[in-house]
Amino acid sequence: AALGGGSLAAGGGGIALGTTILGAATLGVGLLVGGVIFSCTGSKLSSKADKAWEQMISNEQKINKICNYLFDLQRTAERYNATLLRMRSLYMKQLDKMRNIIESYNEKHVNWQNLSSEEQLVIENMVLIVGVLYNMCKVQLVQKSNSSEQNVINKTEINKAEKDANDVMSQMNKAA
Repeated sequence: AALGGGSLAAGGGGIALGTTILGAATLGVGLLVGGVIFSCTGSKLSSKADKAWEQMISNEQKINKICNYLFDLQRTAERYNATLLRMRSLYMKQLDKMRNIIESYNEKHVNWQNLSSEEQLVIENMVLIVGVLYNMCKVQLVQKSNSSEQNVINKTEINKAEKDANDVMSQMNKAA
């Protein structure tokens, strides 16, 4: 009643007003204490959020680097596969020619000297194609990195094998 301005009989607000004032006062103190606690906790949360943001940006850069690497690897592998398929097609055509030559002699063994120069050329070309295909199959598309970095696309060997294959295919097309 004293906080409320005295008793109702004395013209004050009584216990009800005193309780309201006490509640408001403790609410204010509670808000003040809560604000201080929130401020301290909020600054810790803010610094944690900043660290999380920095990590996300760093990881995003790593993810982009990996995605670019994988995209480059995919393009390189598709191009290399296309060259292999063209060489395989040439191999199959040449194999049919060679098979026809051997079968035309109706002998178990065919002497190289008995073949015409055109027939010898077909077999020599076949040997050349097999050699190129063999070398293409030995190429490692990816070289393992010595450090903890990502692996490296073996573009030097890939380009060399593709050039050799394209040269052979070009020679075969000119001769045909």
